[in-house]
Order: sequence, then C-alpha cells, then structure tokens
Amino acid sequence: MNDSMNYMKGDFVDGSNFTASYRIIDRDESDAIEEFLRVSGTNDVTYLKLWCIYIDTDRLVSIIKTLKVNKTITNLHIGDNNNIIGDGIAFAIADMLKVNRIVSTIRLTYSQMRHAGAGFISDALRVNRTLETLDIGNNNIGYQGAFCLAEALKVNRGVSTVNINNNNIGAAGAESIAGCLMKNTSLTFMNIG
Repeated sequence: MNDSMNYMKGDFVDGSNFTASYRIIDRDESDAIEEFLRVSGTNDVTYLKLWCIYIDTDRLVSIIKTLKVNKTITNLHIGDNNNIIGDGIAFAIADMLKVNRIVSTIRLTYSQMRHAGAGFISDALRVNRTLETLDIGNNNIGYQGAFCLAEALKVNRGVSTVNINNNNIGAAGAESIAGCLMKNTSLTFMNIG
C-alpha cells in the first residue's frame, strides 16, 4: 500500500469506492488523492466521489487532470461543492473527457455550472464515446446550455442517460432537447424536469 493510500484510508467506503465528503480537503490530501489516481493499476477503485467538500478550485482541477491517465475510475461524482465555480470545473472535466476512455458516468450536480460549462461538456461529448451517463442536474445551464448539449447529443451515440433537471432551460431549451431526441435513438432516459 503506497503512502497516499495510507493517508486517505479513512475515506474509503469499500475496496472499489473512494468518497470524501463534508469536510475540507487540504493541499496534502489533494496531493495524496492525485498520487493515488496517478498510480493506475495499483488499486481497484472505480468510483470517485467528492461530495460536499471544501477544496481550492485549482486543487480540484489538478485532481481532475489526473484522470486523463487513470485507468480504473469509471464513475466520477463531484457535487454540492458550492465553494467551487462550476464552469472552471466543467472545463477541466471536458478536457479530461476528450482523452479519457474509461469514465462512463459523471455526476456534477449542484456545482454552480452555467451555460459556458455546459458548452465545454458538450464539446467533449462530440468526441467522447465512452460516457454513458451525464448528470448535471440542479445547476443553471439555461436555454443556451441546453442548446449546446442538444447539438452535441445529436452526434454522440454513447450517452444513454442524461439528467438536466432544475437548470432553468425554459421552453427554448426544452425545444432544443426535443429536437435532439428526434435524431438520437441511443438516449433511453432524459430528465429535463
């Protein structure tokens, strides 16, 4: 067991899930998380959940960048971290999705994402074919973000489940999403509530 695993041992839920929640992630721990993720193949962790944490945005971006080379994380859940500006995190996740072929589920709920962040994620969906589930509910992507997402989903055939509920998409956003559903038959679940 490497030093980073010893440092973070209290955060493991079980052998395949790593959860850090309801606390501050300091520089030492964020460095340990990065190192842990970087050492791909030495662990069986497939689920990374950073929920209700307080962490410097640059540190979280650095952790996300590590997922470009990680070969085990398939499920990423970063949510309810209201101290983080969502569009910057969305940019980092989109950048990671352009090269990562392992992550199949992303949950970015309550992350203060706006239409720019939805645009970044949409750009990544145009090239990523691995992602199957995208949950960006309870943000504020608006009709512009819904339009970007709808345009990307017209060409993406990997995503089958999308949640964009409580995003203030309005009638114009709902119309964009309806248009994408006419062209994309791989979508089996879409929540726009």
